Amino acid sequence: MSETSPAEKDKPAEDTSAEDKVAEAKTADPKASTTKTTEAKADKEKTKPVKHRKAKPHGSGLAWLLVILLLAVIGVGAYLAWEYYQRTSATSATYLNRLQGLESALQANTQEGRQFSDRLDDFGQRQGHLEQGLNSYLEQNSHLRKDWLLSEAEYLIKLASHRLMLERDIDTAIVALNSADARLSEMGEPALIRVRKQLAKDLQALRSVPKLDLAGVSLSLTALAQGVDKLPLQTPDPEAIKQRLEGDGKTSREVSDWRELLQAIWADLKTLLVIRDHAQPIQPLMSPEQRFFLVQNLQLQLEQARLAALQGEKQVYAERLQQLQAWVRRYFDVQQAATQSVLQTLSELLNKDIEPDLPDISASFQAVEQYRRAQGAAKAATAKKPANGG
Repeated sequence: MSETSPAEKDKPAEDTSAEDKVAEAKTADPKASTTKTTEAKADKEKTKPVKHRKAKPHGSGLAWLLVILLLAVIGVGAYLAWEYYQRTSATSATYLNRLQGLESALQANTQEGRQFSDRLDDFGQRQGHLEQGLNSYLEQNSHLRKDWLLSEAEYLIKLASHRLMLERDIDTAIVALNSADARLSEMGEPALIRVRKQLAKDLQALRSVPKLDLAGVSLSLTALAQGVDKLPLQTPDPEAIKQRLEGDGKTSREVSDWRELLQAIWADLKTLLVIRDHAQPIQPLMSPEQRFFLVQNLQLQLEQARLAALQGEKQVYAERLQQLQAWVRRYFDVQQAATQSVLQTLSELLNKDIEPDLPDISASFQAVEQYRRAQGAAKAATAKKPANGG
């Protein structure tokens, strides 16, 4: 059954009868029915009761407005949340891709690090093997360097001995022995103390040898050779007389009274007449040619003495100087200052020992040879031990 609305219940019965009438009229005559229907509607409108609408309160509109605003805010918030979600999803996807890439790179780096660590371990092992091999090589061949140093020291000692014996070169011998001692010190062998002790003794002996100024001796002899042609002869010659007169003329002085004049005249008269007491037969005057050859012979003797001094020929050196002294005393005037100066210089040179006694440094070489033989015997004994033990 259909329920009847309250509006329909309130309608008057007239309305129902009017409608029935209109329906009947429609079925009887269509045209009349249309007219009647129109009239019926007009009558119905006239007879239709006026509905009384209930007055709505003002608070319901404000509530609806608030609801609409709330819905709008919810919609905007939902839209913004949706957009934020979309952006966050995209950013998260980007970060996730980056994280995945970083993870892949980290894994690759970790793998490379492991490979590098393995290579580093392998390199460390190889370096350890190389160090072990190097240490083993040095331990096995350390004696080679010591043998080389010992050979150098032995050669330097030989060189010092040869320079000392053959050329009397003390300075070079000292340098060679010092170098040999430095080589032995570098070896660091306690057994070499005896050898180094002997080297120290030989060095001290060499330093104790008086040093001769050969350069000074050579220069003195050269100076004598250059001035020997100016020595005055024992028998006056024209050149000596001329030099004497020139010297006397330079020493003339002025006189102030007759007494000084007489003294000057007497001094000149004494120079005109010279009385000499000769214990030996008087030698005739020497011609210029003879004087020339005498000077040449003297210069030749001086040069031979100089060469003998440089070569260490003590006997030849002494013979030449003694012969020079004899010739100067025989042919030149020993009363003159120039002749006395030459004789004094020759005496000083003759007293110089150009060939001092040199020490024997062969003991150092013998000590090195004894050490070498001892080392050879020790090595031979060490080589025999494994064979005997087997």
